[in-house]
Parts: sequence; C-alpha cells; structure tokens
Amino acid sequence: MYHSFVADLTDTRTMSPLLGVMPIPLKYVMTWLVSYHVTTSLWSHGIGRHSEEEIYSIAEKDLRAASQLLGKKKFVMGNKPCLLDAALFGLVAVFLWNVPHSPQAKLIRTQLKNLEAHCYAIKEDYFPDWEHLILKHKQSL
Repeated sequence: MYHSFVADLTDTRTMSPLLGVMPIPLKYVMTWLVSYHVTTSLWSHGIGRHSEEEIYSIAEKDLRAASQLLGKKKFVMGNKPCLLDAALFGLVAVFLWNVPHSPQAKLIRTQLKNLEAHCYAIKEDYFPDWEHLILKHKQSL
C-alpha cells in the first residue's frame, strides 16, 4: 500500500487499469485523492507514523522472517499447503506482479528466492489459468 499509493504514484498511474482509461487531468486528481486517503489510513493504523526508511525496513524484516520460516520446503508446513501458504502467496504475489518496481519485489527477486519460488509454485498448482483470468479481468474494465 505504502509504495503504490504514497511513495511511487507514477507506478500507480501506469499500472492501475481504472486510472488508465481516465483523461490525464482527472488521473492526477484521482491519484492525489487516493494517495491522501491511503496516507490518512496508514497514519491511523500506525504504520504511517514511521519514516519511509522505517516502513521499508519493517517490510524487509517481515519478508526475511517469512523466508526463513519457509526455508527449503515447498510449503510452510511441509508437503501440503495450509492457510499460511495462501496468505504468503497473496502478499508475495502483490509485490511480484502488482508493484514489480517496489523495493520489496526487488528483495524477493534477488535475495529471497524461496518466496518467489513458493509464489510461482502456488500459482502453477492452483491457478493454471492465471493468464486467462488476468486477461479476462483487463478486458472487462
């Protein structure tokens, strides 16, 4: 959330399918409004009270802890996926495919390769029609 709607609005403007169809002046106004709302929400939550460096450091520590927990196993608890695998997939997938230029995505791709492999394994095992679903979603907008 922080990277997409506070730190790097350019990324948001180019990747958001809804903003992509808006006229340029409206795109900038909407981006600012969403950024303001997200900033306020993050402040209320508590994480927004930290500096950008602290937020990214907290995220890095969390990702490293998840990577350590996963280790060399295919799934967090061994050979079968559990709810934690679904949560981890959801988190890592957002970094890899929604905000691929974020510091977290770069960290996953360069140092926490087990998280990337886990994410791709879940995607291939449980979403073999991923590309079709994504294309279908983009066409419906």
